[in-house]
Amino acid sequence: MTQSVISTKPLESPWQGLDPFLFAVHHVDNHPAGDGRLGIKPEDRAKEGQGWRMYHGEHVPGFPAHPHRGFETVSIVLKGYVDHADSLGVAARYGQGDVQWLTTGGGVEHGEMFPLIHTDKPNTMEMFQIWLNLPPEGKSAKPDFEMFWAENIPVSISRPPPRSPSSPDRSAMCVLWHRRRHRGLPIRRTSWPFG
Repeated sequence: MTQSVISTKPLESPWQGLDPFLFAVHHVDNHPAGDGRLGIKPEDRAKEGQGWRMYHGEHVPGFPAHPHRGFETVSIVLKGYVDHADSLGVAARYGQGDVQWLTTGGGVEHGEMFPLIHTDKPNTMEMFQIWLNLPPEGKSAKPDFEMFWAENIPVSISRPPPRSPSSPDRSAMCVLWHRRRHRGLPIRRTSWPFG
């Protein structure tokens, strides 16, 4: 009998993957109410680490401008918002189910900040980000940016039959999203999953 599991390693954050999956991370932050300028109130700074992080942001949580090259990032924001700006001149605020696909190719600098838009209630932020290695022929591709808005992404809710009438609801939501199958959008041949 052959062995099905080739190797195991501890689950860590960020999750390390096998090529082409370089990295995957799941952020959940329960930021406090904002200060009216999209950032943290001075009196809340001492509470960092109590359910939320600033990451590398000074006033607004997030990741200020930083460079990337030779891979793609797919960012899926379930709750909250991301303010994106990059060296291509692109800027977008997205969230609440939106997906961003960024091809860094030959190099791009971008920032991802998590604006605290609510001043009267907490600003919950939940997102997944996956990094996909580009194949050798795509490493120096022209950088590119695409947005996929939540209202255009098919969603399927699966409800398996309960084990018994007293079983809890075991519903699962599956987002059926793949750039290749997203109608009307061009396929970039530099991307790993174009095939």
